[in-house]
Amino acid sequence: MEGDVRVLGTNSTILFVSSTTQEFTVSKLRPYARKWENKTMQMIRELNVKQALPNEAPNCTVHHDVPVVVFSTGGFVGNVFHDYTDILIPLYLATNQYTGKVKFAVTDMSWWWIFKYLPMIKVLSSYPILNLDEDHNVHCFPSAQIGLKSHKPLGIDPAQAPNGYTMQDFRAFIRKSFSLERPSTTVVDLKSGRRPRLLIILRRGTRAIVNEHELVAAAENIGFMVVTADPEKTRELPKFAHVVNSCDVMLGVHGAGLANMLYLPANATVIQILPWGNLGF
Repeated sequence: MEGDVRVLGTNSTILFVSSTTQEFTVSKLRPYARKWENKTMQMIRELNVKQALPNEAPNCTVHHDVPVVVFSTGGFVGNVFHDYTDILIPLYLATNQYTGKVKFAVTDMSWWWIFKYLPMIKVLSSYPILNLDEDHNVHCFPSAQIGLKSHKPLGIDPAQAPNGYTMQDFRAFIRKSFSLERPSTTVVDLKSGRRPRLLIILRRGTRAIVNEHELVAAAENIGFMVVTADPEKTRELPKFAHVVNSCDVMLGVHGAGLANMLYLPANATVIQILPWGNLGF
């Protein structure tokens, strides 16, 4: 939306203010990327997007000179695969081109999630986040994007992306955000004297590796320096991102935790174990 855009957070309303009388369809939008999942979308707060004439629109109480991007931190937040597929990658695609000169307006606010990924959010936007669930002001913007678009699971389609962004570009953005030191793996052989680092992602509920100790011993016997990470350790960003980036190989049973591969250096190896049986996915 380009022009006079007014955001009324607690009223769940976004107004496009124009003196033209052209037909404008009133839309009800839920600003989350998984549009094809009706059940999921019902968990997301609905926003009313409509047109208003200048004499009908409420007066601005806060003026902004940068665009706004409206999105939700509801849905499946907290699952690292969905954090990236549904929010972080789409948010990068929508806003990286602004080089920080864009404001985020968030509904279904999960502050713990914002703080977890704050290093990435601060690179994308130089402005405080607007919490639409609690703000009573009328915020006026020169343009707005309402909602985010996901191209595919944990991926980017450069043909659809602004400026032809790729996953390589996104991973460079991750390294910048978390100050990760290794852009790519280094050669490991007998001459280098360095043992390759193997990270094993462990699950403690379903799909757990029952012979964990034997697996670690076997990997060490063939020359790996083994690092293990249970669910508790994976929550400690950015510390865990640096651990992953220090490794050459990641191994784990199929699950969201493998999405942490995004912190690996380029040319690293990922080994996914698929359990035998009816997995249900």
